[in-house]
Amino acid sequence: MPMGTFDIKGFTEVDLPRCNINPGRILMGVNLYRGVCCPGGGCAYCYARSFRVNTMNAKAPKVASLESAAGLRTMGHWPDFLFLSSSSEPLLPDPQVMAATRALTTLAFEKGTFVSFSTKQVTGDPSFLELLEKNSVRTSVSISLTSLNAGRNRALEVGAPCAEESLAFAKELVERGINVWIKIDAICPGLDDEAAAIAGLCRAIRAAGVKKVLFSYAFHRPAVRRRLGIALAGLGAGHVLASMNEEQDIAAGMGWSLPLKEKVVRLALMVQAARAAGVERVSTCGCKNDIDHQAAGFDSRACEFHWGV
Repeated sequence: MPMGTFDIKGFTEVDLPRCNINPGRILMGVNLYRGVCCPGGGCAYCYARSFRVNTMNAKAPKVASLESAAGLRTMGHWPDFLFLSSSSEPLLPDPQVMAATRALTTLAFEKGTFVSFSTKQVTGDPSFLELLEKNSVRTSVSISLTSLNAGRNRALEVGAPCAEESLAFAKELVERGINVWIKIDAICPGLDDEAAAIAGLCRAIRAAGVKKVLFSYAFHRPAVRRRLGIALAGLGAGHVLASMNEEQDIAAGMGWSLPLKEKVVRLALMVQAARAAGVERVSTCGCKNDIDHQAAGFDSRACEFHWGV
């Protein structure tokens, strides 16, 4: 896809090769820090833990210096779309990280850039929320929420807010006029995809005012398999890992997940549940699911929140 030069010294640029649903526009992803993924060690299934940018021996995130911010204002070219981010948490409850997110977001809005956030965290920072609201036509926020099961979430998503907090955050953003997606992402087969659970989650999402969801199954790689297996065993769900037994081209690499043929069948049922709950737009992640999305009933196979759809 077309990529522009986006030189932010100290920040990490990332390529997003399969998220392009708007040909000719420039999308750039930026990771705001190195060393720490999320509070409490992050999610058991998090493939980003093995990324070079997150493998530093650090107890606190190493945030890019903001001293170069003045130079960013004079940069000749900014991307059409800015994605925060593939392997860092833009709303990490850390003062340095939030300062970096605010500074970069402010500059992007000044340059007319559309900013897309992908997060598992929540923030009640009034000034930051006001910044997003003021620029709502150039803002999209996707919030990851896979289950309403508190025990499951505590075991697999250490340090993440509870479901009620995530839904309340989503509702506030919607009320501020901001485009919001819920990413029902990292679905564990045989644990999260029971019909009643998916239907209940979709109803809760609509009750929060959100009309757009994205479904995607979890996958694992050798670097996270043991950690994920231990967490699942603690839930009495060791069978989950055994069912993720097909190697697939996932997220710019190879990973193991539920076989594609079975994915299509199960995802199609989730689409039906979402429609029944009143969800208006249903997508799946093209980076993780090389499937015929139309056969499964999806509106698209792309991370549309990048583009504000």
